[in-house]
Amino acid sequence: MNVSSELVCPNPSKCVGEVTLADGTVLGIRPIRREDEPLVVKFHASLSEQSVYRRYFELLDLATRTRHERLKRICSIDYRREMVVIAEHEGSKGDSGIVGVGRLMKNPEQCEAELAIVVSDGFQRRGIGSRLAEHLIDFAREEHFTALTAMVLFENRPMQKLLVGHGFTFSDTHDGVLEGRLRL
Repeated sequence: MNVSSELVCPNPSKCVGEVTLADGTVLGIRPIRREDEPLVVKFHASLSEQSVYRRYFELLDLATRTRHERLKRICSIDYRREMVVIAEHEGSKGDSGIVGVGRLMKNPEQCEAELAIVVSDGFQRRGIGSRLAEHLIDFAREEHFTALTAMVLFENRPMQKLLVGHGFTFSDTHDGVLEGRLRL
């Protein structure tokens, strides 16, 4: 996976990688780029209503999620404020596609960030979310963050299990949302 020369990445060695899942599937992990917008549209089309609700805590229709103004913000990010990485799968016919997205949104007043992950329905329960979490946690440690947080719906047991497996602890918040925290 080549990184575009126009991409500004605070630590290139932690921004690009390749992972092999337990089933032998090889995925590229890299920062999102401006030219990924059509792939992000395809990715959002692969998400069920349940996956959308678990990620955004509300049902957002496909047109809302894939509006150009919104995707422009997501694909052309300021790496001083956030990090967005994608897991990319190379299909058998040479077609590639995004199968997972992980995001760190930095808190400008503290040396912390909020972690969020969403994986395409057809690729869930294969370890992709865990690999994205590992990648972003390693990046946060290298960038000297002190903690990561994650907001997770109480009903989203798979995400809770994934984050607990990476050292997050949870406390109750309100309206069925748990706050996870990982001290780095």
